[in-house]
This record gives sequence, structure tokens and C-alpha cells, in this order.
Amino acid sequence: MKKKNSRFKNLFTSRYSVMLIPESQKKVIQFQVKSGIMIAGILFFLCILLGTGIYVWITAVQVDKLQEIVAQDSLVKEEQDKLNVRLDETQQYMEQTIETYQKLFQKENELREALGMDLLQKSEFSLLNGEDLSTEDGKLAYMDAAESYLSDKLVILTANQKTISQRTDEKIQAEMEYIPKGFPLDTMSRILYSFGTADESGNIHQGFGLEAYEQAKVMASANGTVSEAGDYGDAQKIIKMDHGNGYISIYIFSGRILVNAGDVVTKGTGIGSVESSPDAALQLEFQVLYQGQYIDPEALLQISG
Repeated sequence: MKKKNSRFKNLFTSRYSVMLIPESQKKVIQFQVKSGIMIAGILFFLCILLGTGIYVWITAVQVDKLQEIVAQDSLVKEEQDKLNVRLDETQQYMEQTIETYQKLFQKENELREALGMDLLQKSEFSLLNGEDLSTEDGKLAYMDAAESYLSDKLVILTANQKTISQRTDEKIQAEMEYIPKGFPLDTMSRILYSFGTADESGNIHQGFGLEAYEQAKVMASANGTVSEAGDYGDAQKIIKMDHGNGYISIYIFSGRILVNAGDVVTKGTGIGSVESSPDAALQLEFQVLYQGQYIDPEALLQISG
């Protein structure tokens, strides 16, 4: 046991010779170092190496975390930029849509007024609507509110425009019944002369002539009111109908008149009967005035084919 302790003690008390031989000097430097000091130096050097390794490892880990944080910050900034772009686009879209809505709203009320319908009551919408645009939640809330508002308004406008379109079509269809475009006899017949042509005496026809048969019915070409019904010359009759829209239809024929001035008649109603006369042929002259000017009736008849 004493021998082993002696060996362990010698391990730290032994001396070692260390020789340093510089390249530039011929003199050799020699000194002795106790083994304990050498071992302590070696341990100190190993500790420095270990500490340096741990420091390098910790530094590398921190650098990786820092890079990850920077990458996350970059993604967050990119998302914020996208959100801001979307916000700007939403604001522009909303302003444009509201402007369009206001124009449609005005046009719709004009149509409603023309059709005798109740006018819509305009509801205002604030662009900000109380949201705080300085926060991301506020921006998202604003965009959701704007998109919801615009979606609802477009649905309402679409429904209203459909209703207006239907009412407008009905009104146009009703107005068409007051345009003298219906054929003025109860059967198709041959055209004897056209508007603007001259007769044997050189007089210009203000309408066109239709060949008729005995007892052929003269038909109202459109809805209107009889403004005149009586004799025209020695052997003919004349009926004038005011259609209330600038149009006046005129029927000149030989035969009998079946209506009186002031009568309100509908399109296709028999207003006269063509009958033979020694002084007049079996025919009907059909004329149309619009805003006080004679126009070609055939152009109106082409509307209905």
C-alpha cells in the first residue's frame, strides 16, 4: 500500500527537463518543470479547448435562432405588406363600387319616378364604419365589413334592376300599343300606291292606299281616342285617332263610320266599314302624323313584321 502511494506522489513531484532550441540561436534553453505543474498546464489547456468548443456551439445555436427569428420577421412583414395592399385595393374597389351604386341608385329612382313607383330611400355607408385602421384586426374588420356591405348592396341592386327591367319592359310593351303599327284592315290586301308618290293630278300622297273588298272592316291601328269622324269630300269618310304620344292615324275610305268623336278604342277595334260607291273605289288610304309631320306608315308597319 505504501508502495502505491509513493508512486502516486512521485507522479506529481517528479521533475522533467524541457529543452527549447530556437532556429535563430545556437544556444539551447533547458529548464526543469515539475510534473504537477505540467499536468496542471495540460488540464488548463484542455479546459480552454473545452470552453472554446462550448462557446462556439452556443454561438452557432444562437445564430441559427437569430436567423430563424429574422426569417419569421420577414414573413410577418411580407404578410403585413400583402394585407396593406389588399386593404388599399379594397378601399379603391369600395369607393368605385359605391360611386357605381350611387349612379345606379339615381338611375333606378329616375326609372321608378317615370313608372310611378315609390322611390328608394338612400342609406349612407361610412368608409371607415368605426374600425381602427391602425391595427391589423381593425383592417381585417374593415375589409370584412366592406365586402359584406358591397355584397348585400349588389344583391339588392340586382334584384331592383330586375324588377325595374320587368316594369320597363311592361311599360314599353304598353306604350307600343299606342303606336299606329297595326294593319288598318281586317285582312291583308294589295298596296295600290305608296307614301310620297303622286296621283294622276300630280298631288303627293300623304299615306299609302290599300285595296279593299265590300264590307271590309277598317281597324284601329293602335289604342287611342277618336278625335274626328265625319265626311271627307263628297263620297268619302275620314276618321282621325289621337294616340296621345304625338302620333295621329288617319283613315280615308268610302263606306260607314262605326265610331264617334271622343270614343276611346283599342288596337284592332272595327272603326269603319268599306262600302262601294259610284264615286269612290273600294280602297282605304292610311296616313300617319307624328309631331305634326306626315311620315311613311309602312315604316311603322314593318316594326310588327
